[in-house]
Amino acid sequence: MTDINEVHKIYEETLHIEDTHLIDISLGTYKAKDIATDPVWLMPSAPSSFGKTTMLQPYIDLSYDWNNPTKVGNAANKKYNIFYISQITAATFASGSAGKKDATDLGHWLKDNKSLIIISDLASIATMDAENVSKLMGMFRTLFDGSIKVDVGTTNKFYDNIKCNMLAFATPEVKQTLDIYSLLGTREISYSLPEIKDKVKAMKVVDTDENKKRRSKVVKDFIDTIREQPIPEIDASLEPIINQMAFLGCKWRTAAISSPEGYLLRHISEEYPMRLKNQLVALARGLLSLGLTQVRVTQILLQVVNKSGNQLRREIMSKLFNFDNIALKLNPTARTCEEVANMINIAPLEIQKEMFVLKDMGLVSPRLKSTESMFRYNVSWYPTVGQGGF
Repeated sequence: MTDINEVHKIYEETLHIEDTHLIDISLGTYKAKDIATDPVWLMPSAPSSFGKTTMLQPYIDLSYDWNNPTKVGNAANKKYNIFYISQITAATFASGSAGKKDATDLGHWLKDNKSLIIISDLASIATMDAENVSKLMGMFRTLFDGSIKVDVGTTNKFYDNIKCNMLAFATPEVKQTLDIYSLLGTREISYSLPEIKDKVKAMKVVDTDENKKRRSKVVKDFIDTIREQPIPEIDASLEPIINQMAFLGCKWRTAAISSPEGYLLRHISEEYPMRLKNQLVALARGLLSLGLTQVRVTQILLQVVNKSGNQLRREIMSKLFNFDNIALKLNPTARTCEEVANMINIAPLEIQKEMFVLKDMGLVSPRLKSTESMFRYNVSWYPTVGQGGF
């Protein structure tokens, strides 16, 4: 039997690995597909040449190629229910062409199934026109909720009873495109991967075909070990921590549209934390299934939540409400825009825009003197403990 330490070891021997969290996330997301709750959709963001496809190659090797059923090893891979998408379009899940057979639609293979979708690069989205991106985003929303429907002439194709987890990677540029559509309802947890610190050492790594085969074999052996094992429930002590993560994470994930001067163009429709909480609980259970400690699982969840959403808003909240990571301390401090800007080394005008978002959420309020305008940087902003859910 292969354990998680052996998986970490083979990656560390063959690649430059500074943090094993992405290895654990991939395996935990795979295992969590069997949990009867909201799907886990993770969209990690990292620059080009980060090694995203290299990290995912073992899962690609285990994937079922629905476009090429006679491919060598395909029949053996079917039991893993992993589907790899190399270039995604709105037609990937269900084609609107009446001439295409259902078996050529990914939706046909996802129906009545519990699956993991792997997308090593969402770059193709950046080349789509707005209409096709909107179609794809709409399909993503219904897919998350368990079905796919597309019009085909006078009838339609409909695939339901779908439960699929997703691990899809994007560059920061593609992530910006996706963030525009978050106003339509965010299903995925989009977050930034840690930057590679020792780039000189990373550049010295020369990956070989033999090393790729070794990694794929160890990952396959580990998945074979855990695939049929029961999934543990989270410990009662972890539940309030995850609740807090979801509650705060939604504060900086919620979309806002502002004018260049900082005025909100519409009131904030704040995201409710239940969906995020359900995904975090499922991911936590998947991670516990790997044999990780609760401390390590908590660290991974913190890494995901803290790097998701609007990072500037998160930084401002951390300075105003004095929390480190997710552990909120109820000793908020009134600060001016200039003070916060100096603390995080950014222009006061940018701080001011986010202050108005937090004000609309009921988390802060400005204290004005009679001669001051609300757009003066030295206005003090007071965190409103007891409002906004705190």
